[in-house]
Amino acid sequence: MSIADEWTFPEGVTYLNHGSFGPSPCCVREARQAWTERLERQPMDFYLRQMETELDRAAEKLGQFIGADGNDLLRSR
Repeated sequence: MSIADEWTFPEGVTYLNHGSFGPSPCCVREARQAWTERLERQPMDFYLRQMETELDRAAEKLGQFIGADGNDLLRSR
C-alpha cells in the first residue's frame, strides 16, 4: 500500500494543497467515524463521563510524541 492509497481521489488527480485544508486520509476518516459512532451510542454518557478522560489521554499521547507533559498542553475551542 502506498501513501497515495490513503486518499480517494479520482484517477489522475493529484491534490497539492494539504497545508490549510483538504481531504483527510482514509485512516483519519475511519477514526473520526468511530468516534462519531461512540458519541451517537450514548451522547450524555460520552459528554458527561468519557470526554474529559479521553481528551486527557489524547493530550498525554501528544505530549509523549512531542516531548512534553500532557498536563502542560492547552486545549482551545
